Amino acid sequence: MQENNENQIYYEASQTQKAAFIGHLYAKTKKQIIPFNVPDSIKIRNLNLEAIKKAFDILIQRHEIFRTTLLMVDGEVKQKVWDHDSSLFDVSIVNLKKSKDKEGKLNKLKCDFNQVLFKCDQRPWLRIKIIQLNENISILLLVAPHMITDVRSMQFIKKELSFIYKAQLEGESIDDSKVLQYKDYIAEINEILRSDKGEKHRLYWLNILRELPNNNLTTLFSNNNFNKNKSYKETLRIEMNECCRKVSTKMEYDFFGTVSFLKFEQGAGYSFIIDSQRLAILKRLVHESNANMSHIIIATFHLLLYKLTGERDNIIGICSNMRDRKELDNLIGCLTNTVLFRHKIEESVDLIDFIKTVYVSFIKTLRHQIYPFEKALYDSDVPLHRISNLFLNITSSENVISNNDNQHPIHTDNIGNPYFDINCGISIFDNIIEVSCGYKTSLFTKDTIDFIFSKYLELIDGFKVNSDKKIKDIRLDLSNKPNI
Repeated sequence: MQENNENQIYYEASQTQKAAFIGHLYAKTKKQIIPFNVPDSIKIRNLNLEAIKKAFDILIQRHEIFRTTLLMVDGEVKQKVWDHDSSLFDVSIVNLKKSKDKEGKLNKLKCDFNQVLFKCDQRPWLRIKIIQLNENISILLLVAPHMITDVRSMQFIKKELSFIYKAQLEGESIDDSKVLQYKDYIAEINEILRSDKGEKHRLYWLNILRELPNNNLTTLFSNNNFNKNKSYKETLRIEMNECCRKVSTKMEYDFFGTVSFLKFEQGAGYSFIIDSQRLAILKRLVHESNANMSHIIIATFHLLLYKLTGERDNIIGICSNMRDRKELDNLIGCLTNTVLFRHKIEESVDLIDFIKTVYVSFIKTLRHQIYPFEKALYDSDVPLHRISNLFLNITSSENVISNNDNQHPIHTDNIGNPYFDINCGISIFDNIIEVSCGYKTSLFTKDTIDFIFSKYLELIDGFKVNSDKKIKDIRLDLSNKPNI
């Protein structure tokens, strides 16, 4: 915590907040500010407008993160928490009661609302919109910036909002006991990173990122002759020079270790489902290996990389959830980090033993998830193409969703800006798995992406016959590999 001469108190910012602030400064110079939000919605019957407004008012008052702004203080990005001001929170209402195409207009409203731009110096960091479908049904749209929230946070926001709203309707009071605030959690994390424990985490990642493998999906399947020798710092310097006439040592200090990249690249999308029959195969692997489905997904993607590239030593970026203790379950904030999971495949083991070794190795990796991904990049200064070929963000739900087992893959143009070369959002449901990918069009063609993920499905199909097969004996048909 820091106090300036005007008696205003500032707090340390999180890694995500720093990256958002620095990225926002860069984006303004390039006129390419791109929202990165976490949206959701709630269906409400017989909405009481005054009660829902009061519920949001209480929610914002309870959680300081919504009343926070970011600013630069003595060359460092800091948080400032403001007193609650109800007048700053606006509730907009859209009436679709007489609309003929309610579903189409609702989807358009959701899409537009999800792209709302949150400024670092403007509060509150929460927006809502009420869509009235008829006299009884309303849809409440919520959106918050990713720099202060994640999917788990949004789930808790919905849960707490519903609880407060119900209490308002029934005239009950809300327990005003102290809740854990994001700024206090960040102070705790930063203190650990400055300690001997933090140094151990730093050394772990330095070791992980030594002597990296030369081949991966990007080096072997890319249609772009990119410079393979540019390190993290070299790449960032080039991007910084595009927006600044002169890059000072101070600017490098601000940017390095704070952001993983500055320049956004055009992306395209590819989505497909792992149908109920293939999911049954994966569930059998869960049973035989005593791992969970997330670990099965991670293991099978590692195996896919090996079979496609011939490289036994591979790195996959994994979105990790750092809510590793009970009191963090209800904390509103961004508690995710990118973990670089490196695993070297032993060809002589069978599939089940391979999955078990991946499980053990991944659990060891998660012990060091507190160390920011961007700092690991800065410390090791590795060429980005050596580690950024594939990123998995895996979520699970016990819900059963309607699906078509015969659904064909879907290509989508111009979807935004992929984080890694190929990003995969993987949603595990009880009856299917949905895979939604974004990829850099400067690196991959549609045919290449189609080929890569068709081989993943082929890999799963192969497990149906014999899960005792040795890793070296698992085969994929690569004869139809697209020309690069």
